[in-house]
Amino acid sequence: ERLPDYMLPASATIMPALPLTATGKIDARALPAPQALVAAGGAPRQVLNALEQQLQQLWQQALGRPEVRSSDNFFDLGGDSLTALEILGAMEEKLGRSLSLQLISQHPTIEELAQALGRPQPLPGVILPLGTGSAATPLYLCASGYGDVLRFQTLARALHGLLEVHMLQPPREQQACRTPRELAERYADCIAAQGLAPGWLAGFSVGGVAAMETTRVLQQRGQAPQGLLLLDTIHPDAVLGGTSSWRALGWLVHRLHVEDLSMNGRRLGAMFSDPALVAQVMALRGYRNQPIGGPVLLVKSSGLDGWGGLFFRTWARLLPQLQTTQVSGLHGSMFEAARVNELARAIQQFTLARQMISGEKS
Repeated sequence: ERLPDYMLPASATIMPALPLTATGKIDARALPAPQALVAAGGAPRQVLNALEQQLQQLWQQALGRPEVRSSDNFFDLGGDSLTALEILGAMEEKLGRSLSLQLISQHPTIEELAQALGRPQPLPGVILPLGTGSAATPLYLCASGYGDVLRFQTLARALHGLLEVHMLQPPREQQACRTPRELAERYADCIAAQGLAPGWLAGFSVGGVAAMETTRVLQQRGQAPQGLLLLDTIHPDAVLGGTSSWRALGWLVHRLHVEDLSMNGRRLGAMFSDPALVAQVMALRGYRNQPIGGPVLLVKSSGLDGWGGLFFRTWARLLPQLQTTQVSGLHGSMFEAARVNELARAIQQFTLARQMISGEKS
C-alpha cells in the first residue's frame, strides 16, 4: 500500500526457515532463486484449467498480444482501467454475476485472477475507501464511471497522509438514480453514514456534475463540505464536448464499428460500454446546472487548454468563488504515474489555502 511501484517486490518465496551460516547469519548463497525470475526466463506456464484459458484469450484480445503467460502482470502488459472493465464485462457474461474492477488491481495475473474468481466476492458499494484508513481529512471523489477506480487509486497513493480518498460511484441498480439529483441524494447519504468530519467533494469528468449536486444537497442538509473540486469537468451545456456531443459520438462509434479505435489512450468501445458512465450522461438530458456557493477549484488538463472557452467558460457564471488551475496531460492521463503528483499538488495547495482562510475567519 505504501511503497512506490519501482520498490515493490517482484515475487515472494515461502520457506520453512532461512538458511544460516555457522556463525548464525543468513546464508545468502543458499537462498533459492526468486520464483518470478525463474518463470520469466523459462517457458510459459501451461494454463491448468478452463477459466484460465478463457482469461488468457480475453487478455490476448483486449491487450492485442499474441501470447500472454498466466504469470504476466496485467498492467506491465499495458492494461488500463477500461481494458480491465472490458475483460471483467466479458467474464460477467460467462459467470452470470457482477464483478468488481478492483479484482484486477488486487489480482493482476491470470493465475491470481482465476483463483479470485473461484471464490465468492462481495459487490462494491456506492462508496469505496481507497486510502489506508488514516485520520486525514476525507476527499469524496465522484467517478465518471466504474473504470475510474484504478485512476483514483493512483491519486489516493499520491495524496497519502494529506487527504483520505473515498470513491463515489453510481449504484449497480441503474434505475435507482435516474437524475443527477437522485444520485446526489444517494451520495450524500453514503457520506453522512461515514460519520466523519466534513471533508472535500470532488468529481472527475461527468462525475463533477454529481459532485456539484451532492455539494448542494449537503449544504441544504446543513452538512456543507469544505469545498468542491472539478477535475476536467466540461460544462454539460458546452457547444462541443457537452452531453449532446457525447451521445452523438457514442452513436457513431457503434454505428461505424470503430470500437477498437482509441481516444486519449482509451478504447472507444470500452469507454462507451461503461454502464456507470453511460447512465450519468443519459441522466443529464434536460438537466440544468444551478449556481452554487462555497469555494470551488476547476482543474483543467493542458490538453484541453485551447478549448477552454467552449468547454469551461460557463462555470464562472454559476460558481462565484471559482478558481482555476492547469495540470499537464489530456483528461484521464492526468492520473497517470508520471503526472499524478502534479495533480495531487494542485489539490493540496487549494485545500490547504482554504483551510488557512477558514482558520483565520474563525
